[in-house]
Amino acid sequence: MRKTLLLAMVAVLTLTAAALGDVSQGYVPSEHGDDLRFGDGNELRFGGVASFAWEAADANANYLWLELPTGGAIDVPAFGVGIGIDGDDLGWFNGRTQPLIFVRDADQDSYIGLTFSADDTPQLVWGGLATTISILGLVIGTNVQAWDTDLDALAGVTGAANAIPYFTGAHTAGVISSSANMVSLLGSADYAAARTNLSLVPGANVQAYDAELLALAGLASAANAIPYFTGAGTAGVITSSANMVSLLGSADYATARTNLSLVPGTNVQAYDAELLALAGLTSAANTLPYFTGAGTAGTITSSANMVSLLGSADYATARTNLSLAPGTDVQAYDTDLAYLAGFTPTANVKTILNAADFAAVTTALSLTIGTNTQAYDADLTYLAGFTPTADVKTILNAANAAAINTALSLTIGTNTQAYDADLTYLAGFTPTADVKTILNAANAAAVTTALALTIGTNTQAYDADLTTYAALPPTATEQIALEHGNSPVVLCQRHRATVAEINGGHEILPAIPGHTYRIVSVKAIAYGGSVGTTTTVDILGTQAAGSVKLVTFAQASLVQSAVLTAGGAGTVVLTDGSTFIPCDANSAVTVGKTGGAADTATGVDFIVEYVIE
Repeated sequence: MRKTLLLAMVAVLTLTAAALGDVSQGYVPSEHGDDLRFGDGNELRFGGVASFAWEAADANANYLWLELPTGGAIDVPAFGVGIGIDGDDLGWFNGRTQPLIFVRDADQDSYIGLTFSADDTPQLVWGGLATTISILGLVIGTNVQAWDTDLDALAGVTGAANAIPYFTGAHTAGVISSSANMVSLLGSADYAAARTNLSLVPGANVQAYDAELLALAGLASAANAIPYFTGAGTAGVITSSANMVSLLGSADYATARTNLSLVPGTNVQAYDAELLALAGLTSAANTLPYFTGAGTAGTITSSANMVSLLGSADYATARTNLSLAPGTDVQAYDTDLAYLAGFTPTANVKTILNAADFAAVTTALSLTIGTNTQAYDADLTYLAGFTPTADVKTILNAANAAAINTALSLTIGTNTQAYDADLTYLAGFTPTADVKTILNAANAAAVTTALALTIGTNTQAYDADLTTYAALPPTATEQIALEHGNSPVVLCQRHRATVAEINGGHEILPAIPGHTYRIVSVKAIAYGGSVGTTTTVDILGTQAAGSVKLVTFAQASLVQSAVLTAGGAGTVVLTDGSTFIPCDANSAVTVGKTGGAADTATGVDFIVEYVIE
């Protein structure tokens, strides 16, 4: 039980002698019966820890004082007034060290008191109250804040600029040394202002919520996994490959084409106007494309036979499809025919061979029966004694020339070669041994071998780049350089470039496949005025796969009356003589500028001395 000094208050504070027992000092008997009266300064002590007395030491301020214990584990400095208060265990005041005066209500379940929470800090306390109290017109919970241990902890921190209080534990607090930005954030007028202060405005600074993004966020990532949408607001991943990931990570279109092995002119056919024309045709069964003009095309409505012919696996199949198989459909090569091919018929023989019928032949031969020769007569003894064979009889009894030809196995187009003017030409042609080899070749490969035209051995295989180069005939000087091979010839070329060409970048020496340019000297002079505005006019080349300024001509020095020479006044060349080493193979030499656009002059004349290696 906590020891607390308690008084039962009625009207006046009264102590009887009976209540005090044997008191030998400090009081004066009174004329009021058993009442005890104490002189000024005399104390009434309780339990050795509290005392009560009237103090009159100060003539101007006599007062009644109550001395309470200093506070501790058992004795607390509390003075209470109430009904039925004696003997109660008032756990409300456990551990108090500051003096407390309190009043408890009649049903003993609540109190209100006055004390100090700390040195020089008065405090109004209460306990067990079901409603708010009003003191000096201040209703706790309405006009003033009720006491709270957490608020008490916050009241104990020290404020400072941009300091934010926070709880460090149960009923303990501290401050965070924050910043003006964080204070501004906490002071935002609304959520929108807070998002603006944080630079987290959806749609401006961060991505606004989206069902598709939520679906993607729910995916499980893995090596080479590519997300994709499986439906509205749903997504999945494709288990891809390192190649596809590399493709999607291509730095540019050119890298993507290289990754796909789809580089035009290397892996696939580059764009071509003729191919575009063919691509615009409408396909149909047995239609063949053909060009109707430059960059235009049409189709021929062919037949299944022609399509089959064009699809022949080889020459032999093509001849069979045409019903022109030698020895079956047409006359095969024969040495006798070769002999005949060398025979030149006379005019008379040609007349006979071209005769319309037998009568014309006999006329041409002057063998007209009854006119030039003897007609048959039974009296001719010799003939009467002649016995013809069956074959001769067949021929003699033939109804017409066709029957004779059949009997003799001389049917034109079946047994013999029909007349053809080309054969007449061939009849006068004597093939050499080489020509005979070609004509007797087993296939096209044998022909190319015989002609020493084997691709990759004797001739260059087709290449789209060679087609491009074929359209770029070299100048006479370049031809001379190329003819000299590894014995360089110094070439000289004058090239006039307008300021528009200089500003846009202009080619002076075109790239030559497999060869390099090595600059010997470059001279420059302006024409149509002095060059203005730009910083330098540059002769550009490629070395070690990078663009370099082989020679730079200062703008101020490019006038009409002075010739600038590489390495001289008004020019700059590369260090260590790098201007005069070979440029990269297959690279051009161009002219450009550094700084603003060149103007004022019409252009610049360049005299370039160089070697092709």
